[in-house]
Amino acid sequence: MKLTVTHQERYSRSELLLRSIFGFLYIALPHAFLLFFVGLWGLILNFVAFITVVFTGEYPKSIFEFQVQLMRWRLRVKEALK
Repeated sequence: MKLTVTHQERYSRSELLLRSIFGFLYIALPHAFLLFFVGLWGLILNFVAFITVVFTGEYPKSIFEFQVQLMRWRLRVKEALK
């Protein structure tokens, strides 16, 4: 596999300044947006799991794995934004 990188000839100072100041928004905003909606889905699944536990006495494994991965993602985003 061969990787080639082309560099820009000129960089605008204002663009570099804005990217360095607001660069975290390129990463933080999409993650926050997606975490909001996936978190809502997690709340719905939490309710479904509660009903399932009440009637069957067992927590569904797939919902448990989803919740664990969602918590790991939240923690990684939270640590990255510190």
